[in-house]
Amino acid sequence: MPKKKTFVQALGRLEEISSVVEDTKTSLEDSLKLYKEAAELFAFCSTSLNAAEAEIAIIRRTASGEIAKESLM
Repeated sequence: MPKKKTFVQALGRLEEISSVVEDTKTSLEDSLKLYKEAAELFAFCSTSLNAAEAEIAIIRRTASGEIAKESLM
């Protein structure tokens, strides 16, 4: 069973792809394959960030000094 990729792994792969595509020796065919992979990785990262944002809570102190959590969504 393949290991599920993490956000950090996907972001790292995007950086690798960027470096390869910037290389002028990369063929058009390889560039297109990498572009498709990058689009999938970007979608994964975007979805991951949106999910994390939905879970973020703002922690603040109330007037009485207690800590309260507020959901952003």
